Amino acid sequence: MIKKIHFLSLLLLPLFANAQHPLLADWLRMQSARLSLFHSPAPDLTDKARSGASPLAKLNEVVYLLSNSRADTFDVAATQWLPTDSTVYLYNSDTLLDTKQQLQFDEEEAAWISYLATFYTYDAQKNNTVQLIQQWNDEFKYWYNLTRLLGAYDAQKNLIGMVIQNWNGSDWDSATHFLYQYDANNNLTQTTILNRNFSTGTWDSTQRFVFVYDGLGNLIADTTYTWIGTGFGYTNLVTYQYNGLNQNDVRIGQIYSNNKWKNSWSDTLSYDANNNLIMLVRWGWSQSVKKFSLSEAKIVYEYNASNQLVHRINYNGDGASAFLPASEYLYTYSMEGNLEEYLLKVYDNTAAAFKNFQREVYFYSNLVSHSPALSPNHLSISAYPNPANQWLNLEISSPVPQSADCYITDRSGRMLQHQRLKLQPGTETYPLPLERLPAGAYLLHITTEKGFRYPTVGFIAP
Repeated sequence: MIKKIHFLSLLLLPLFANAQHPLLADWLRMQSARLSLFHSPAPDLTDKARSGASPLAKLNEVVYLLSNSRADTFDVAATQWLPTDSTVYLYNSDTLLDTKQQLQFDEEEAAWISYLATFYTYDAQKNNTVQLIQQWNDEFKYWYNLTRLLGAYDAQKNLIGMVIQNWNGSDWDSATHFLYQYDANNNLTQTTILNRNFSTGTWDSTQRFVFVYDGLGNLIADTTYTWIGTGFGYTNLVTYQYNGLNQNDVRIGQIYSNNKWKNSWSDTLSYDANNNLIMLVRWGWSQSVKKFSLSEAKIVYEYNASNQLVHRINYNGDGASAFLPASEYLYTYSMEGNLEEYLLKVYDNTAAAFKNFQREVYFYSNLVSHSPALSPNHLSISAYPNPANQWLNLEISSPVPQSADCYITDRSGRMLQHQRLKLQPGTETYPLPLERLPAGAYLLHITTEKGFRYPTVGFIAP
């Protein structure tokens, strides 16, 4: 069944797709038409480890939150992995993503340098209503506004509108507007994209996507329209077919030309007994023989006993009938079921083998969740400013007097600083000195005297 898929998974796209793969363009088109970053503020990697909307809903349950990821590129000449990018994920007291800090590795300085930060704001219903993206100016040492996304929701928590704004140096300019419509079952039925016309000050329609579902909620048609002068005209159509097990086993893509639909490609999808997709094959339309017979792409998937994807191979079609190996993905998981690493290899035709190309490593922070209704010692924690200066102000609300241990570590988990706090009832601010810490990204861990661990707070020291 194809319903709403979190657009934020695009941020983790290397886990699931090769950016050069022919199938990816269609997947991106469909997903970007349906969704926005607002549908899920937390990375998909953490969704699988969550229990409900908030992991603080159950007693003594261990919850894992993605805290950091690092991308490495393989240096063939040096035969070693070199770090390139890193992302730090910071959460609020509701374990919703609060800040995402992106860093690049400076080889000359042998240090991580901040370059992008995204800050998330939520309404009372925990809908992500604002995403503010800032860029670091390393020359003048300050963050400046880059882009802002504003989201609006209906009573069912469906995103109904999103505006993308760009900073012009003194104010925000609205650039793109997305409008979403849903049926009674909360299936997305229409997305309209409008761009701001700065000459006229009006919103001009550019594209529209219409989705049709069957009685079981399965997507059966996905039509793309493009604005042509005075109205929308057909562009692309994708239809979906399902087998007796309600699995989408055939997809057909068509393009609109000369006032009629023309076949373009067809996907055949195969599944194992556990309903895991194990093969996807795309054939292009041959006008000469009037059938889908031209090889375009193929993907083969393998899973472990826990139905986790562990191996994937992408093939490119030769345009005739054969498929040639292109890239390979290997996935490694922890004992808790969290994805720890994915390894991308590309096919070397000369060596007739897959060679290391890129990898991404993931780190998690775990906490023992508990219900505030069951625990009178529940804390509410926030930290500011971020980036910090010589001090980091830790604001903690505690219902009772208690002690808490505060640890500062680097991203590898090495402890750099420890301080025991004597918490008083109510909300208090506890300044933490940072003058001994060099510039970089750090993690703040808090554990109470009762053994409760809270979501890791990340911060940047200038």
